[in-house]
Amino acid sequence: AIAYKKALEIRPSFGQAGLALGYLHEEKGDNQQAIQIYRDIYDQSQELAAANRLATIYLKNEKYKEAVPYLEAVAASDAEDLNARVKLGLVRMELRDFDKAVAVFQEILKKHPEADRIHYYLGSTFEEQGKGVDAVKELRLIRPDSKLYADAALHVAYLLKQQNQVDEARNHIAQAIEESPRIPAFYLFQASLEEEGQNVEGAVVILEQAVGRFPEEEKILYYLGSLYDRKGETDKSLAQME
Repeated sequence: AIAYKKALEIRPSFGQAGLALGYLHEEKGDNQQAIQIYRDIYDQSQELAAANRLATIYLKNEKYKEAVPYLEAVAASDAEDLNARVKLGLVRMELRDFDKAVAVFQEILKKHPEADRIHYYLGSTFEEQGKGVDAVKELRLIRPDSKLYADAALHVAYLLKQQNQVDEARNHIAQAIEESPRIPAFYLFQASLEEEGQNVEGAVVILEQAVGRFPEEEKILYYLGSLYDRKGETDKSLAQME
């Protein structure tokens, strides 16, 4: 550490020595000293490695506003650096700066139109803005083979219900079940739509079929039991809840 300090005294812009000294302070848990070193380096030379370390430290400590200028610098330096751009968009969301988050995600999608994760983030941002129609449009672009599909499909069905498009919500969740029949939450949502529409018998049929697929799924068993109880079929209700 002494050698690095000497190097900095001789030439404050000596980036590699400064970065190494910053790393040492990070490893010791002295983030404030590391931040000061990285700031000095960045202010003097716009060293992107220093900007990256500053952004990383601030993000770890949930200081999102402080992280923004350094994330912007890293993202602007390399148009192909998807990671920095995604982080910038998420930070904008966290700061509730939704218009700028939308701009970041839309810019990413121009180069990566098949990026399900970005469609998900953009759809979520639109939802936060109260733009349910735009949110549905984005979330529907997420493919059935994506790890995000189940959550996105449920989100779409929920938003459609919020928009009083109940029939469309029914059609959407039915299609989701056809695409991914091994998602218990799809059947729960489908049954809830029928129950809310006063079609308790229809909800029971859906859940009975779901039990055949998921005999150990507690939420399905409990929901079915509560509907049996509502219908006055106490014996069936007790059997489901045991």
